[in-house]
Amino acid sequence: MWCRRRSWAFCLATLLAAVILIPATFQAQNVQSPREAALELFFAPDSATVQNYLLESTKAQLQQLGPEDRRDFMQALMVARNLEKEGFTIERVNRGQTVLLLGRRGSSLPVEVTLESEQVEGDLAVLQASAHKQGSTSLPIVVRMKKEKDRWRLARAEIGTPPNPNSPLMMLEDPEFAEKVKNSRRAANERVAVANLRTLVTALLTYSFDKGGYPVNLAALAAPDNALIDPRLASGESSGYRFLYESDGKLHFTLRAHPRIPRDTGNKFFFTDETGTVRFETGKPGDPDSPAFHGFGPGR
Repeated sequence: MWCRRRSWAFCLATLLAAVILIPATFQAQNVQSPREAALELFFAPDSATVQNYLLESTKAQLQQLGPEDRRDFMQALMVARNLEKEGFTIERVNRGQTVLLLGRRGSSLPVEVTLESEQVEGDLAVLQASAHKQGSTSLPIVVRMKKEKDRWRLARAEIGTPPNPNSPLMMLEDPEFAEKVKNSRRAANERVAVANLRTLVTALLTYSFDKGGYPVNLAALAAPDNALIDPRLASGESSGYRFLYESDGKLHFTLRAHPRIPRDTGNKFFFTDETGTVRFETGKPGDPDSPAFHGFGPGR
């Protein structure tokens, strides 16, 4: 053996170097670049893969969310899978700055995603990219990454000019991230609740005009011979709100929209009747004397 021609101290030092340095060299060669990590996150097939590319602080914030908010957030980060559900085909390429080609059935012109620059300073990286289609304005994309536990992880993503400040991807480093996501969900639920109330009022008035009176329940509005609303809304529950309907069958009805879980799925309680005027209260059920609802303020 080669060690017989050398001192045992030299052999031992060489062996230790092999044990310590070779794995470190192997790991260094296999650490993903920020670009590779961002692409892996883009193609993430499941929530477990997404978790691998989130900062520990983001994971801790996610634990403060309810199951639905947490699921929706994780699904939103599975970008490739979401695009495929919308009918896009995705091709990963290495053609100069072009990294992705997105095609859509019925369209001959693909959307190209190009990486304009990759700036790395220590444990921080900024990827500047754009999505563009021939003859259309480019959509700027800025992805900020941080290296944590020898892996590049998503810190923030900005899409569009200007980017949407209410996007969860803009809040990942915000210590109030979880609460802002909850507020965003509550606001979205409240918007949908008002829209659903107006849909129900229109359907009830149409039903009354055709049948000479109001139905016994909301399910009658989705019966095959009516089909005025979709079955999910007819069930009396949608997007975090419950819809409570009462009628005398002839001239009057009342509709109430209550958060399924007050202060969680919504803060506002809504009320309307055959007049079509939507009224609301915050933190308690609305009634005919509640203030009229005039819409949501800016940012809502």
